[in-house]
Amino acid sequence: YFGTSAGAYRLFPAYRNDDGCAPATYDPRFRPWYAAALTKPKNVIILVDKSGSMNGPRMQHARDAADTVLSTLGPGDFVNVVAFSDQ
Repeated sequence: YFGTSAGAYRLFPAYRNDDGCAPATYDPRFRPWYAAALTKPKNVIILVDKSGSMNGPRMQHARDAADTVLSTLGPGDFVNVVAFSDQ
């Protein structure tokens, strides 16, 4: 595998999918091997607003963002998730 910080990705030896192109949803920047090789151990705090203004799609977007951040963490990283509300 070879991946750059700009998102370029190469697989050697190369292969073709059934439709002849690489998967559109694959991004090597979110693979654990890429994140581990690129960064030092991280200390991360994720703040999640659970107040009434976060109902519906806003809360889903916040969860998706938190999942994306969590998927890039490696075994040497530390994370804490804090949920808060105005009530």
